[in-house]
Amino acid sequence: MRAEDQGDFTKLLVGAMAVYDHKITAQIAELYFAALGLYALEQVREGLSRHMQDQVAGKFYPKPADIIGQILGQKANDGRPGKDQAWSIALCSLDDNETVLLTPEILAALDTAKPLLELRDKVAARMAFVEVYEKLVARSRGEGRPIEVTISLGDDKSRRQLAIEDGLRRGMLTSVQAEPHLIRIAQETQPITPDGSAIAGLLAAPEGSKPLTNEERKLRLQEVRSQIGKGARNLQAEKSMAKAMEDRADTARRKRGVEDKIQEKTAD
Repeated sequence: MRAEDQGDFTKLLVGAMAVYDHKITAQIAELYFAALGLYALEQVREGLSRHMQDQVAGKFYPKPADIIGQILGQKANDGRPGKDQAWSIALCSLDDNETVLLTPEILAALDTAKPLLELRDKVAARMAFVEVYEKLVARSRGEGRPIEVTISLGDDKSRRQLAIEDGLRRGMLTSVQAEPHLIRIAQETQPITPDGSAIAGLLAAPEGSKPLTNEERKLRLQEVRSQIGKGARNLQAEKSMAKAMEDRADTARRKRGVEDKIQEKTAD
């Protein structure tokens, strides 16, 4: 909240406390205002309203922690990873092979933890990371900022699809953000087949037509994932067949070598 919101906030708080026959002094109102300062006035208003409607907590007048709990409960499903998952993502991002979904909060917290990781103090690094990460997430949510995600593609192409699909499931990525990368994966897994070139068209509306609806986009994404899976399986089957043929050829060569040696000894 901003300094100019203090008057409206005090009126809101006094009105809410009147429901509980609880009086608020100016000093207590200032303490509440300071404790809730990270959040916008509308968020505080909504948090108070939700507390009063809570069938358990709402029987008692709200303390700052109760209001914050209601606000964070609303924001907890914004797609931002929890502290443990965020730490796991941060560590994976240090591996060039891994594809990871990074947020500004993860990157900033990782910068704090890196010096400790370089000293090989993983416990202290995690503690520093979590402390910074939770503060930054609380600030972002308090300011009403939606999640921002950057996709960092790893060198291991086989892991890219899994990471992107996991981001879709967790709500970190929208289908619009995922589409270009799924198209690229489709083209990489099926580079020479007609199906491979057709997958890119699955995610685009025909030229001159209306944009795809969310439902149409969802159905096409499912089809793309199916095609990608087929392409990956086909490539794996081809690799397995080639390996088997190579093994058989190697066995035949060694068998001929043994037979030649036997013939040489027999001739002697």
